Amino acid sequence: MAKNTKHTPQAQRIIEFVELTGLTQTQFSVQCGFKSPSTMQMICTEGQSPTTKTLSKIVHRFPQLNYDWVLMGIGEMINRSFAKAPSSKSQQRSTRATFDQISKNQSVSDLKTNELKSDVSDLMKLMKDTMILTAQQNGMLTIKIEEMAQTIKEGLDFIEDKEAKRDAFFEKNHADELVKINSLDKKRVATIERLDTERRVNREEGQEKLSQKIYEYLKESREMLYDHTKNNAKNAVTEIIKHLDIALNKAKNEAVNESHEKFNVQLGEHTINKKPKSKLQ
Repeated sequence: MAKNTKHTPQAQRIIEFVELTGLTQTQFSVQCGFKSPSTMQMICTEGQSPTTKTLSKIVHRFPQLNYDWVLMGIGEMINRSFAKAPSSKSQQRSTRATFDQISKNQSVSDLKTNELKSDVSDLMKLMKDTMILTAQQNGMLTIKIEEMAQTIKEGLDFIEDKEAKRDAFFEKNHADELVKINSLDKKRVATIERLDTERRVNREEGQEKLSQKIYEYLKESREMLYDHTKNNAKNAVTEIIKHLDIALNKAKNEAVNESHEKFNVQLGEHTINKKPKSKLQ
């Protein structure tokens, strides 16, 4: 029976002896003359140490039991000096229990113990083989784990490399886009400046051309006015000269006519034979 750590050493030894007799707790209680099976239940089930009175009754019924062995674990369970000591009446197979029967049970127990030792030896060998196999399996498992760890590491490295390349790709594209945008901005600014310059030049040239045209128009207008004025003045002078010529001719004609009239008058006052008086006379 496996030892219960909750049981006292004395209770465990009583349990071992009860099992050796082959009796149940109730049968053992009857054999020992206990009034109730609860006494053995307190020892075997609850693990309490037997009282001195209880142990005395047990040893009195089974004098083969070593009292010191029960209390302190000294010596052997069975006192060999009580060989063939008769046992008291008991029910069922324990009623005729004698030291020989207990010894027989002890021999059987020893045989079982030897068998158990053999089984334990086989079990230990099996455990050793199992441990070796387990160690080999652990070694293989360790190799598998290392391989898996290496695979995981390679996978992580691959993922990190992909992420780094992706980040570099996006960063490069972003930089390229910024360069394009900056280039477009520069082109746009250059275009605006060029158009502004052309507009300013065109405006200045237009103003200059307009000024030149205005100047030429004014010059032409002045010349035309001058020519017109000159022509007008010439025409006026011509008209004046013409009028003067007319007036002079008229005056001349009038003077001639007047002279003719005076001359004719003078001619009428003289005779043909009469010579005109000299102004010197």
